[in-house]
Amino acid sequence: MEFLNQFQFIRTQPLNRTSATHCCDCNEPIPELRRKTLTGVQRCVDCQSILEITA
Repeated sequence: MEFLNQFQFIRTQPLNRTSATHCCDCNEPIPELRRKTLTGVQRCVDCQSILEITA
């Protein structure tokens, strides 16, 4: 459910949101392809997966 809430939140944000270069949870670099594919991404794949599983 939290994932759906985040998805709806992201959809309401401006499309020109800047993606983070480093994950907001673990501070690891976010790969450029992920940043370009998911506008406004703030987490690496691992941290986003953990967030979705535990939500």
